[in-house]
Amino acid sequence: MPNADRIVDAAGGKPGKDEVTVLLTADNLLLTGWKAVRISRSIEVATSSFELTCSADANTLKLIGREGAPTKISIGDDTIVTGYVETIQQVVTPRTHEITISGRGKLCDLVDCSCRIDRVNANASLQVLCASIANLYSVGVIVAENGTQETLDGLPALPRQIVSITETAWEVIERYARYCGVLVYETENGDLMISMAGLDNGGSGLALGQNIEAIVCTKSTLGTFSTYNAVLSAYSAGADDEGIPNLPAVTVVATGAAGNANRFRPTYFVSEQSATDRRFIEKRVNWMASRAYGRSRRVRILVDNWRDASGFPWTPNVNYPVSAALAGIADNTILLLADVTFIRDQTGTHAELGFGPRQGFLPEPVALDVLPMDESTQTGSEGQ
Repeated sequence: MPNADRIVDAAGGKPGKDEVTVLLTADNLLLTGWKAVRISRSIEVATSSFELTCSADANTLKLIGREGAPTKISIGDDTIVTGYVETIQQVVTPRTHEITISGRGKLCDLVDCSCRIDRVNANASLQVLCASIANLYSVGVIVAENGTQETLDGLPALPRQIVSITETAWEVIERYARYCGVLVYETENGDLMISMAGLDNGGSGLALGQNIEAIVCTKSTLGTFSTYNAVLSAYSAGADDEGIPNLPAVTVVATGAAGNANRFRPTYFVSEQSATDRRFIEKRVNWMASRAYGRSRRVRILVDNWRDASGFPWTPNVNYPVSAALAGIADNTILLLADVTFIRDQTGTHAELGFGPRQGFLPEPVALDVLPMDESTQTGSEGQ
């Protein structure tokens, strides 16, 4: 780990393959030599985050007063996070003087700030809606090249809806993304990615006895049921207490690994929409069964490097083969990488990877009630 105890201005040099660099883009100041690193990315959290520590010296003074500065965090030549330095903290003891900077990706503004649009107009697409919200915060919108665009093109237009003044930009985007059945998360360049659960495969895998340092494999029956039943009312339409079958319902019987044949474990839930839409109910109940199984099978792995065998940093929403028979994972089991944390500390360089079956990362369907087409919900151009 080069110059691990001191931070240096490396504006004139080329970083090493696994050297972490911080570019303060407003001043074109490139800093390296971080002795403690923690950088996280995920498809389940809106924005990436980072925390980096260095020993104080003359070059460290360049960081003072730069909270809020736009930054780009890279590992070698690969950008990992594009966002802002939010906090600068100095820790002084009789023996040490350290500075820690932390921050998040550009989507942090969508998470923190109120949405600047007051309604979703009729016939809007998800991509147009996301752009109309995100562009106000200098955030671009990208659709993944994995069939997501084709999926979005096959969906009906978004329903008209009023946006609450207390809702954040991210809450509005995430709600409509769930309605469309896609994921939304942050790219390494700080853009908003619209994508299905990943279909791409990584350049290499992970195997116990090779690049896996530690593994935690969790298999559980918690949250799983023998049948999943959607109903339109919380109360029976019959005269007795056993009238649930009289309700309009959709039932999915869990089978195979997702089921629990030895136990009677039914679950009923009230579907959210006010109108009867059997397609939505079927989608919702199938999601519950699939998601419950996916969430009951989680794997966390600590590896000894930040890159796969092909040289690319570990990337969320990509499938990797995992082989760990001793932990109950058959050879070359394909799992989706949900989150990655790049770590450097006194024990060396590691990456913590969170995996699960792909169906465990399908977004929850959500119903959106359509507003009446009256003057109060029309824009000026629509009313003309």
